[in-house]
Parts: sequence; C-alpha cells; structure tokens
Amino acid sequence: MNEIRSENNVPARRRPMFLRKLLTITAVAASLLIAVLLLTRPDRQSSLNESYVWVDGKQITDPATVRKYAEASFGKVQSESDIIEDQLRFILE
Repeated sequence: MNEIRSENNVPARRRPMFLRKLLTITAVAASLLIAVLLLTRPDRQSSLNESYVWVDGKQITDPATVRKYAEASFGKVQSESDIIEDQLRFILE
C-alpha cells in the first residue's frame, strides 16, 4: 500500500516543479527582452538630440523655425491668473 501511495505522489510533485521552472525562465526571458527594447530604441536617441515641430502634417527640423513656432505657441497660452480673473468678473457681474 505504501508503494502505491508514493507512486501517486511523485507525478503530482514533478508537474508543479516543472511549471515553476518554466514560468521562472519565461519571466526572466520576458524581462530581458523588455530591457533590451527599452535601451535600444532607435527613435529615442534621435528625438533627444534634435527639436522638431509638426505643421500641417509636415515635420520641420530647422531650429530657428521650431523656435518661432514654440514662441508663438507659448504666446497663445493664457495664464492661470487671467482665467481666475475672468471667472471672478463673470461671477460679480
């Protein structure tokens, strides 16, 4: 009887051990793949070295033109204090 019980227990213990090793190896492989992809992205390095702007679907990389569009864009931004003043005027009217 003891021999039969021990034979039934062996496959039950081997299977979870195999799955645990397989999951560990898969997790390590996935982590390494993600690390390699994050560290070697080609578009990441080019975007750090140059400035560009998209206008009407075209990419402009000339630094003077990019600066002009950036200054124009920042000029259109309404400051937070102006927004609060406008809201207070509307409430007090």
